[in-house]
Amino acid sequence: MGVRADTLRRLGVGDRAFAAAYALAAARVAGVHVEAILTGEWPRPGACPHCGRAG
Repeated sequence: MGVRADTLRRLGVGDRAFAAAYALAAARVAGVHVEAILTGEWPRPGACPHCGRAG
C-alpha cells in the first residue's frame, strides 16, 4: 500500500482517529467491509498477505 514510516508510527502510538481512517481506507482498497479488516478475517488463511487472493 505504500505506507510511510511516520504512518506506521501514528498507528502504533494509538492515534484512534487516524487508525480508524486507515482501516477504512484499507477496507476500501481491499474491497471488503471494514469489519473484515478489524477482526482479522481478511486476508483469509492461506491467502496472499499482500493481495488477499487465494493461491
